[in-house]
Amino acid sequence: MGSAQQALTKLLFLFFFVSFTVAVSVCDGTKFTIQDDSNLNSIIAEAREEFLASRPESFDVLDVSLLIPSTSGNETVWKRGSYNPFELGYPASCVKLAYMASSVDWCHQNGRSSNCLDQHVRPMIKNSDNLQTGIVVDVCSGAPNLNLTSTTDPLFTPWYSKRMWAMDYLDSHNLLGNQTINVKTYPTNTGQTLWGAEYISWDTYGRNEMCAQCAASLMLEVTQGGLYGIPTQNPDLYEGPTGYMRGLLSHKMWTSESSFGFGIPPGSVVLNKIGVAYDNLNDIALIKLPSGLEFVLAVFSTGYEANQPYPYDGSNLGVFLYYLLEKLALLDEPCSPPILTYTTDSSNFVTTGTWDAATANDALNGKFLQSSDSSATASWNVDVPSEGLYEVTMWSPQSSKFSAGTSVGVNSATGFYPFSISQQVYGGRWLKLGDFYFTKGTHENLVTITGANTATIAANAIKISKWPECHDSPGATCQDFEPLGPTCASHEQ
Repeated sequence: MGSAQQALTKLLFLFFFVSFTVAVSVCDGTKFTIQDDSNLNSIIAEAREEFLASRPESFDVLDVSLLIPSTSGNETVWKRGSYNPFELGYPASCVKLAYMASSVDWCHQNGRSSNCLDQHVRPMIKNSDNLQTGIVVDVCSGAPNLNLTSTTDPLFTPWYSKRMWAMDYLDSHNLLGNQTINVKTYPTNTGQTLWGAEYISWDTYGRNEMCAQCAASLMLEVTQGGLYGIPTQNPDLYEGPTGYMRGLLSHKMWTSESSFGFGIPPGSVVLNKIGVAYDNLNDIALIKLPSGLEFVLAVFSTGYEANQPYPYDGSNLGVFLYYLLEKLALLDEPCSPPILTYTTDSSNFVTTGTWDAATANDALNGKFLQSSDSSATASWNVDVPSEGLYEVTMWSPQSSKFSAGTSVGVNSATGFYPFSISQQVYGGRWLKLGDFYFTKGTHENLVTITGANTATIAANAIKISKWPECHDSPGATCQDFEPLGPTCASHEQ
């Protein structure tokens, strides 16, 4: 697209936004009440600033939209906080969320079941399969690629009109805004790169672009039944078209499937679509915390870190979410399992040998201890509040002078577990050591860091997070036993 045409398109959108936002807020959908909250805006800005200052590899694009439910009587209002909510960015595979929602509508329009294209839609969402995405676009638009060379070809305009199928669907639900969602993700079913009508479309009208506010509203409508309803009282039962989509979006924490999964407590549920390409790292999710509290978060960033080991190369948005949850105090809600965080300033922190105080932007709270003494140790004695399964993570800064094989050990009820951790990477984030069973009471040297023979080691922080538990089953919630029952029983925590 020429720069003049791009500028005109954006000016037209701004005119629409200014003229009509009083009557209909852009990308608020049609089924839910959403209210902008200035306090949430401030909290997001603070968390964003603190997070960006802590990054070992700096970047500056981090656009955010957050939706948190607030219930009064029988009415639920979704409070929204944002930072650059309408800033367009390259969504990468996040665009597949829109294609999934639109494909279900296509199935319905053709008198077929919601999952009529499951053989293509499932790998598109679960595996982010680009080839299958191309098939979904071709089938639902009814416009496979054509061997054209110019927009003046009489076949191009009707072809392009059909390729607007997903945008037309989103627009009918007030979920489109100024986004562009009609380009396949490559390499795909038509080859390794663009050609023909697909190339002309991209060259003339531009690549896919999405923004945080529209993305968050789309996830809200998809997962909460705004598009296709919820046939039961509990959407987690995964019934009907909404349940079908929720099931496809369910992904694991601490994997490449979700960047947000690196920043939430164990037992959380993540329904999301991540997008990673070039330096873009984006995630759109509905997250359900162990307390039962749900929220929607969409973040578009340039925070992909190619120099971090897989899957932590895509963990940055989880770290941002950790800072955000701390500011929001959402982990202190009733039914929240205990989370214990300790630094080198904590009274239960003990050392042997020689240690020096140091500072680093990517250290938690900005300061840590370091040692070149091969006999040095650093450990935390932890008073475990209740017996159960706990996730154990550690945080440290990174440096090329640090050991590539720092010895870390965890003492649990089932034994001692050693790890060799590189402190030349993983800086400025929680690194998961594992899930361990602990009995109630004081555990000396629950986590220990030991000196290296030829390199400096760092000690900074650890976090011990209990899994939810119900009916003596570690990791289970009470709703696993009774889907429509209480989120938790206080005596089970």
